[in-house]
Amino acid sequence: QTDAAINPGKRGGTLINLRGEVIGINSIKIVNVDIEGLNFAIPSNTVKPIVDAIIKYGRVIRPWIGILGGDVNPALMDRYKLTVDKGVFVSELPEGSPAAKAGMKSGDIIVSFNGEEITNFGDLRALVEDRKIGEVIEITVVRGDKKEILTVTLEQMPEQ
Repeated sequence: QTDAAINPGKRGGTLINLRGEVIGINSIKIVNVDIEGLNFAIPSNTVKPIVDAIIKYGRVIRPWIGILGGDVNPALMDRYKLTVDKGVFVSELPEGSPAAKAGMKSGDIIVSFNGEEITNFGDLRALVEDRKIGEVIEITVVRGDKKEILTVTLEQMPEQ
């Protein structure tokens, strides 16, 4: 969060400290009659690897496990008679994805990534993005009423 002035509609500009160093990219200004000066910027340490990848490869290179899914919620729990109330429900696996190669199946619920608890898709996405392509990860899934540990090798996300 920053209190630097950002005019409405002006996003993407640099946020610079008093030493002239880029410390972020302005991203959003909250406009509300009750709020004055509430602005947000993306930290430069978050932006740098993305910029470096674009310069080097012409696009962002990211690791992936290759699943389609969503947060476990009460509707999914009821529909599929799930035994857990948090995690990521795997609805689909693209053919040949790292998760599919590791034996993950539609209907599995991802509850742990390298020993870290997964409560929702955001948790999983953040943990995958913090890893390197080629890294081997242990993912714990709930399948029916049993837990299984799968070994997944992260691969480069294919171009879309």
